[in-house]
Amino acid sequence: MLILTRRIDESLVLTVADDVDPVQLAESLRQGITITLCDIAAHQSWAKIGVEAPREVRIMRTELLSRGD
Repeated sequence: MLILTRRIDESLVLTVADDVDPVQLAESLRQGITITLCDIAAHQSWAKIGVEAPREVRIMRTELLSRGD
């Protein structure tokens, strides 16, 4: 499980990993992909969440996308 802290107006982006075979992805989608979000802790200005997702799902903080990581 990946645990991240997000503040108000911050977000996550879920994408498909670069090395995923399209046929494998289609089969995974056909079977259903489960992504679980867990509320680990919360405060007035932030929340700590846990994210569980299959290997082919990439979880990125939006601020990293603008840097090109």
